Amino acid sequence: MSGKIQIRIIAYEFVSILTILLELLLESNNTNKELLIFAGLFCMGQIIFIVWNQKKNALLFLSSLFIVYFLYSVVVRVYLQVDDLPYIFRYTAVTRMELLRSAVIVQIFFCVYVYTIKSGSEINQNVFKESGRCNKYIVWTCALVCLLSPFLFYDASNGYGKRGSISSPLYEYTCLFVLIGMMYSGRKKKNLFALAMASGFWCLHGLAYGERAPALTVVIIWGCYLILPRITSGLILLCSIAGITLFSLVGSFRGISNFSLAGIQEALEGMLTERFASDTAYYAYQAGNAIVRFESYNSMLERIRYGLGYIKYIFAGGRVQAGNLSMIVQNNPGTFHQGGGWIMFYAHFWGGAAAVFLVGAYVAFIINKSFALKSSNETYWNYLALYIVGTVPRWFLYSPAQITRGVFIYSIVYGFFYLIYRFTTKSVKQRI
Repeated sequence: MSGKIQIRIIAYEFVSILTILLELLLESNNTNKELLIFAGLFCMGQIIFIVWNQKKNALLFLSSLFIVYFLYSVVVRVYLQVDDLPYIFRYTAVTRMELLRSAVIVQIFFCVYVYTIKSGSEINQNVFKESGRCNKYIVWTCALVCLLSPFLFYDASNGYGKRGSISSPLYEYTCLFVLIGMMYSGRKKKNLFALAMASGFWCLHGLAYGERAPALTVVIIWGCYLILPRITSGLILLCSIAGITLFSLVGSFRGISNFSLAGIQEALEGMLTERFASDTAYYAYQAGNAIVRFESYNSMLERIRYGLGYIKYIFAGGRVQAGNLSMIVQNNPGTFHQGGGWIMFYAHFWGGAAAVFLVGAYVAFIINKSFALKSSNETYWNYLALYIVGTVPRWFLYSPAQITRGVFIYSIVYGFFYLIYRFTTKSVKQRI
């Protein structure tokens, strides 16, 4: 980290800490509207500062740009309209004091997330352009997993066009096999075509049954893998603006009764009313508020036990009930929760501000290791970067699982196929 950036970060931390202390000092049952607006805008200022200092690293810039949009959606629809909150917040009458506390939790997380900025972490433009490892049998195996995943790990008994249920977490983790297939494709057209067709089938299946997040993950991964050598932060910004406009329009169309000129006008008006905000982002924010409210139903010792249970879940999987905090909160009659929740709210439940700091430090460490591609030539970290940026909407908005348990599963899958690659390569050399 350069001296210039270091001074900026020191100033950033100093202002952030002073702001957090001021907000806590002014917090009360009668928190005024102006303080909430200030808290929301300050959160935006924090993440914009972070993004500005990450603009040289295209992947890191893209991942933080996602977070900018999520936060923007909450600020314009919640903190700037505290007297007219989206109806999802009205089920449990979220108070202004609760909203201020939530903003403080987000600010604490960003105080740690700022350390994802690293000196010399510019992208090596040839990282994914070079042929690298090549094993067509591994690619075909990964393609086969993609083709079979909808039938093995998804229950579509509700019928076509109706959302079914994911019968195994391996359905969402199928994207890891897409990554492994890319890793051993050698950039050969036949290998990439087979993998693209198989993963495309998996994506179309998910979209047909309303599973948008897995498909979005694979689309982001493919996009970064194919165009990274030519991608720039400016291009990412332009594409993001176009994408936000398009998805906002599509989201507005879901609520209209017919496709006509009047319907198009209605959709455009709805998009403007929402100010291009993502309802997914503020729905998940409301879920995070519910997690924070659930803290009052548990002692600190119980909350720490849930946190330890989650650590066990990372390695043992769904058998550990404490790992699914979202489901536990949904079953509590004192909160209204439809699933998900921003990552820092999970952390705060497990151990207060200290846990937010620890989780933020973990995220910063993983991102620093995997996104500093210029200084790291290890295939493991390079492809992990693609997985992290592809799953930002999942691990930031819904659950820490993708950046914790997902990393663990990726490590296992990577190690398994690496051993196969080394064994088969050695066998070929012996025959020659």
